Amino acid sequence: MTQMRAKIIGICAILLGLTFTSCERGSNFPDKPFLEYRSYRLVDANVDDSLPIQHAVVTLYFTDGDGDIGLDPNSQQFNFFAQVFEKADTGGYVYAYDWPGRLTDLSDPGQQNKALEGLIYYKVGVSEVVGDSTYFEFELVDDAGNSSGIIDSEVIYLDF
Repeated sequence: MTQMRAKIIGICAILLGLTFTSCERGSNFPDKPFLEYRSYRLVDANVDDSLPIQHAVVTLYFTDGDGDIGLDPNSQQFNFFAQVFEKADTGGYVYAYDWPGRLTDLSDPGQQNKALEGLIYYKVGVSEVVGDSTYFEFELVDDAGNSSGIIDSEVIYLDF
């Protein structure tokens, strides 16, 4: 199970780095990354070959004024963090597991304005969630160590 999770996290990390829209010229954003939850879509098992378990594709909007988001593709570090919460018997939500990822270098060396803005489509496995609903917490950290802060998704009802 641990090896499967490691493979899935690796796949998600690669997909995370590939699924973004980048740079808008002339934008003036703070150097600290900004992250905003937008929406989700549930995907049943064996529908998406890149992540063949039940998962949610979460859409997040981001900005970064100095454009220093991204790791070398061979890096073993994470710069995007997701925590999964599941509904407890008491009715509240409790931490279930981490689902971290890597954004590869998003900067364009020849670009004069280094500001980044775009969407991240992040796949979070939910097949291990106990119960009928979940929510996620997300955090983006840039190369300078600046954090977007932690943001929450809405409650996601797992009605596959």
